[in-house]
Amino acid sequence: MMGEAMNKQLDLLNKLKNNDLFLIFIILQPILDVLTALSIYYFQASITIGLLVRMAFMLISIVYIFFLNNSKYKKLITGYLIVFLTIVGVGFLTNYFIKPNFSLFSELQYTTKSVYFVIMFLSYLLVLTSLNYSSKMDRYQAFIVYSMVIVGVVLLFTLLTGTGFDTYKYNKAGNKGWFYSGNELSAILSICFPMVVLFAVKKSTSLKKAYFWIPVLVVGFAAIMVGTKVGHLAIILVCALTPILLGLELLVKKLGKLSSSINIKLNLIISIGIVAAVALITPVTPAFTNTSGHYSSVAEEIAEESSETEVEEEGSGSEDKVEEPEKEEKENFTAKLLDNKVLSVLLSSRDKYFIKLNNDFIEAPAQQKMFGMGYAGNWEKAPKLIEMDFFDLFYSFGIIGFAAFMLPFISILLVAMKQLLNLKLQLIRLNVLFPLMSIALAVGIAFLAGHVLYAPAVSIYVSVILAIILAQIMPKGNNRLEI
Repeated sequence: MMGEAMNKQLDLLNKLKNNDLFLIFIILQPILDVLTALSIYYFQASITIGLLVRMAFMLISIVYIFFLNNSKYKKLITGYLIVFLTIVGVGFLTNYFIKPNFSLFSELQYTTKSVYFVIMFLSYLLVLTSLNYSSKMDRYQAFIVYSMVIVGVVLLFTLLTGTGFDTYKYNKAGNKGWFYSGNELSAILSICFPMVVLFAVKKSTSLKKAYFWIPVLVVGFAAIMVGTKVGHLAIILVCALTPILLGLELLVKKLGKLSSSINIKLNLIISIGIVAAVALITPVTPAFTNTSGHYSSVAEEIAEESSETEVEEEGSGSEDKVEEPEKEEKENFTAKLLDNKVLSVLLSSRDKYFIKLNNDFIEAPAQQKMFGMGYAGNWEKAPKLIEMDFFDLFYSFGIIGFAAFMLPFISILLVAMKQLLNLKLQLIRLNVLFPLMSIALAVGIAFLAGHVLYAPAVSIYVSVILAIILAQIMPKGNNRLEI
């Protein structure tokens, strides 16, 4: 028995050292998401299988970061991780002692979910900078695509069989298949869709291989059928930008005299056809129905705002202005700035939670300003996040903690600026531009709709794609990108 246990442990270590486990983990994501939904819907579980597996893998990743990789960036990354975890730990202990309402379970759960993104990014960056770039990088891109195909097939199957869960409870159309969160599912499909398109573009080298575009159709259709405006707009945006990026690839190839195995003309024709198909089916999709209703609400609010402004202007001459005390003026500044019904509709009332947390932050002691107020700020009756990730992270982890969280995004900008001088036109290639589109979508969704950076089901994909970009543009011996 002990011999078998030892063999299993050695096998796990070998898989970690060979990085196979990190590939397997990507393909496991849709399965974990389905198990999470089933455990919540049918067993009302507060701690799900998906969460337990992800947290266990995060611990394995920490072991890999410190002991089991041979990347030349190991010292730099382990140093950053130690500093990062120290900052988060200081914030956690600070809130334990001074936060008015401190729920240990909620704080631990939120902190762990948030830290998950950074740890997974660092582990995948070490994996990808430990590998032979030309032979294995494509496997990680491909496994993201395989994962998305599983999600798309599950959604289409549940649509055909009528076994899926509705995305919304009332008044809106949409199907989220056997997944739990429609917002997270939509974010996943939106963020990974450019990687699916890139896979199709690279594999469709001839007309006989045009079937590699089938995953694009499956994933794109599934994202639109979820019914969220985020997924709908993301698919339209990616489809519209694809012909432009292909045209740019052709131009860069000619100007820079760079080699490329991509059949640009064939892919250009197919991508334009898909743009036309998306335009044709959009009016009959749940996403369009929900979004058009959303825009109607915005139009109504604009009309109401205009009429209210006119009434206020007519009556302003007869009313005396009352000066508010300076303190109250400062506290209400943000509320006045965001007191706009149109903005409230566009942000789904997130602005109200922003005002509340911002006021908490203004009144918070210096320690909380530096290291954050923890989960949902200094709440009184019930904790509520803004659901705009960057604001949530800023108020939760403070000025110092937020800066540490943003380092992965800042690092891409800094490395890209430095490498622009060395790589020049090579940096403007599809292998870089499509993943960058994924990250741009991730940042946009995180900023406006949330459910990205502190949602492990979503942040894992952001982590892998960020690592892929950095691994590609980091300095190499030959100073060339392989496209």
